[in-house]
Amino acid sequence: MGLTVNTIKTEVVCQWSADIPSTPPAFTAAGEQLSVVPSFRYLGSILSEDNTIDNEVQNRIKQASAAFGRLRRRVFQNKNLHLRTKVCVYQAICITTLLYSCEAWVTYSRHIRALEQFHIRCLQRILGITWRDLVPHSEVLSKTNCRTIEATITQHQLRWLGHVVRMPSNRLPRRVLYGQLHHGRRSAGGQKKRYKDQLKTALKKCKVRPEALEEVAADVSQQVTPVVSGLLLSLLASSAVSPPSHPSPIHQGPLLSLSSPSVSASRPRFHPLISPLRSSISLRSHLPPSVSSGSRHVLFSY
Repeated sequence: MGLTVNTIKTEVVCQWSADIPSTPPAFTAAGEQLSVVPSFRYLGSILSEDNTIDNEVQNRIKQASAAFGRLRRRVFQNKNLHLRTKVCVYQAICITTLLYSCEAWVTYSRHIRALEQFHIRCLQRILGITWRDLVPHSEVLSKTNCRTIEATITQHQLRWLGHVVRMPSNRLPRRVLYGQLHHGRRSAGGQKKRYKDQLKTALKKCKVRPEALEEVAADVSQQVTPVVSGLLLSLLASSAVSPPSHPSPIHQGPLLSLSSPSVSASRPRFHPLISPLRSSISLRSHLPPSVSSGSRHVLFSY
């Protein structure tokens, strides 16, 4: 059996070099010419011809906004649920949708700004406040025990980096990470940000020298302190966010860890609060005292 290419659904994206004129080439399959488009969706992410994530960030915000809207009345505006439960649902569904495949992102300040605005706006709606209340963003993050989007992206990228560094030398992700081009050079002037530049910036925020990356990633017992302290000092100082009084409801472990593949850090984490409620005591544990001790309420209706 052979594979047949669907020429109607097949699209082509050409990622050009800056010094090469962008003349659309002609690609044919089964005698038919394929359409050349500026971007398309591949494995859930949007790939663009200019090698930027502008379209991807906007698409992630739309997807997360749709997920937040579907749960807004039943969860986030439900007065019978604890704030902690609402934040758990938000972290498990909306943030996961918002930061899908962020391990490979090369972010600029415009991307972080758009993501942070969406993040703060959602948290304000969960708390039931508006911009007229003049509540600073640092207080919003402190009340919900949430981190900034920049800190979360840094955590995910360094976690993935530690996983790749510990791979055998013959693995393709490690070879691509350490690979260098034999020919060509970058032109003078301002340059586009590379993925390695993104990782170096993240390592410097966490007070980890890029030269000592393999040593830090290999020694799991010694990597938590410099990474956590460095990220706290840099991000909390820049955003003026006070540390939470108690641990985050979702991330009970360290703020940032380059843990080994045996640890479940590289796999999606599911909070027990998101699992179905199997008993009445589980339901009462999510209700405020005034509700759990009084009459029964219907939380969800289908």
